[in-house]
Amino acid sequence: MDNLKVVVANHYDFSGLEQLSFAWKLEDEGVEVASGILHTPTVQPGQEVTLDLPKMPETQGESWVTVTATLAKDAAWANANHPIAWGQVNVKARQQSHERREPREVPREIGGIPIEAPKLDLWRAPTENDKPSDEETWRKNGLHRLQHRLISVEGGTTKTRVAPPARAFGMFVTYTWTGDETTLNLKVDIEPDGEWPCTLPRLGLRMALPKEYGNVEWFGRGPNEAYADTRQAAAVGRYKYTVDEMQTPYVVPQENGNRTEVRWAELTNDTGEGIRIEGDFEFTARRWTSEDLDAAEHTIDLTPTDWIYLNLDIAQNGVGTAACGPGVLPQYQLHAHKASIELTFTRLGS
Repeated sequence: MDNLKVVVANHYDFSGLEQLSFAWKLEDEGVEVASGILHTPTVQPGQEVTLDLPKMPETQGESWVTVTATLAKDAAWANANHPIAWGQVNVKARQQSHERREPREVPREIGGIPIEAPKLDLWRAPTENDKPSDEETWRKNGLHRLQHRLISVEGGTTKTRVAPPARAFGMFVTYTWTGDETTLNLKVDIEPDGEWPCTLPRLGLRMALPKEYGNVEWFGRGPNEAYADTRQAAAVGRYKYTVDEMQTPYVVPQENGNRTEVRWAELTNDTGEGIRIEGDFEFTARRWTSEDLDAAEHTIDLTPTDWIYLNLDIAQNGVGTAACGPGVLPQYQLHAHKASIELTFTRLGS
């Protein structure tokens, strides 16, 4: 793995880059396999330089090189090693394979772990920025009280129509389950029905598993929450939190804690047993539902339940700044559209 280059641009008005230290690291599916110092020549304000990265060792899985700039020594405003900037490049693409499996009925468990099976979810607890922009329209159109109507069940395929009550628009949803006792594959196809009059809060699935599976590790962007229009500071990597640590405790409870571009996530108990979810999805884990979050006026109103609720999303509407500025920019708005998501659930531990 050679011929990798990095551009270092100096956006200071008067200062050089002598106060910074540059380093690189190579990660194989979030695990560091090599690292080093990047020696940077003098770069004048407003100038840039292209540097060669050293030859990298070969890796097995999806791999990224991250270059970071940190303070070289203590400053009046921050200590040495404080991060200033970073950039990433994907140096080995993700390899995916899908095995053909037998049709399965909608599961109530995965390898003996009880679950509430995934189903379409379009609602999120409105953010402070949603309130002056989209919330009124979402509620007026009943997106907070969807109804799921069964159309047919044939083998491992279930067809439903999901819509707000007394509305002429909705979603046709087809769930197709395949697999065995320990590994299940779910493909969900979504097709809008009728003319949708508004944006969507989210487009994805919601499921649940018992509360003891509260340790979370994932490979994707992180470590903190990110949304369509707030994801620039989220780096691809492997992260490990508890469900409780994944919450952003806003003073007024609202949608929070989303992780983007997730390739896989594992939820386990304290002995390492649990469930692994693989696919391409956005990911939220909470001890309460979106409806509980929506109803709460203060964080103390959020009472943990006996379940951990997971949102496995195709996308969410952007956050915007409507509380004090413009709403969600057009390129980050989520509209009803034909979509699909495919996920694999695997039992972890004995």
